[in-house]
Amino acid sequence: MPEVSIDIEGMEVALRKLAGFGPGMGKEVSQAIGQGLLLIANVAKKGAPVDRGQYRASIGATGRLGIREVKTLGAEIIGRVGTKVKYAPYIEFGRRPGKMPPVSVIEEWAKRHHMAGMGFVIARAIGRRGIKAKHVLENAAKSQANTVYRMISQAVERAAKKF
Repeated sequence: MPEVSIDIEGMEVALRKLAGFGPGMGKEVSQAIGQGLLLIANVAKKGAPVDRGQYRASIGATGRLGIREVKTLGAEIIGRVGTKVKYAPYIEFGRRPGKMPPVSVIEEWAKRHHMAGMGFVIARAIGRRGIKAKHVLENAAKSQANTVYRMISQAVERAAKKF
């Protein structure tokens, strides 16, 4: 699955300073990152387009269709939030003109939207014009970057007081 990566300015330097404080610091920061991911997922859900609701429901869900995880790799703590539904990349990044999408999939969509029999025409138009990117996850992450930064900074301060 394609990913959106947002680096919060200054956060990498702050997290490097934490490495010397021990594992307790990482746990505090991991929890704050987890809360930040949940915030980003909730904002993304509000901006997500809805057909059947599967895409929106999968954003930030844990399990087969969604992604929300915090991993520690050495001194680095990584948070990921997203979705695993197969059409998510087309919503997030759009689709260039070129090859037509599968008519059968578009026809299913057309039927749900009271346009039965228009699948080929719509698929051909998508093939010719592409689909504009919606940047649902990217916009949510960017809009919440300052809040997530504050959450992590506060976690760092709380953890530092313990040491």
